[in-house]
Amino acid sequence: MESRLIKVQLKTTIQQADDIETFTFNETGTLIQKNGHLYLRFNESVPVETPVLIKLEPKNNIMHLNRQGQSQLKLVLNPKHFTKVHYQTPLGLLPLEVKTNNLEFSLASDVSTGEIKTRYQLYQNQQLVGNYTFHLIYQTR
Repeated sequence: MESRLIKVQLKTTIQQADDIETFTFNETGTLIQKNGHLYLRFNESVPVETPVLIKLEPKNNIMHLNRQGQSQLKLVLNPKHFTKVHYQTPLGLLPLEVKTNNLEFSLASDVSTGEIKTRYQLYQNQQLVGNYTFHLIYQTR
């Protein structure tokens, strides 16, 4: 298990009702390859520094996205079926369902560079909360 420094470019879009927000990050982080999985760790620096951990399961086409800021979000993105998650907010625990519309990995054979694209929707009590996009490019430094 070797840890490598990476440069991360991330663009996320959130659409809830008529509001659309786009966030762009250029961060440094680490990449670890272990047991056929890839782990990317970095901090989103704006608006509040938020630690992010991404676990990729390329063989199963699954991505785990964990954000540990003021609120804690642990998503499982799997295009084969809905996944149930819990969003820990300052006001309490919110049960959500995730529908992954698209999930693509493009990784170099030595995983020194990679690109992840996904589109997903969050639902609460079968009501659409929002539409989300996530586009990440990383390269070792």
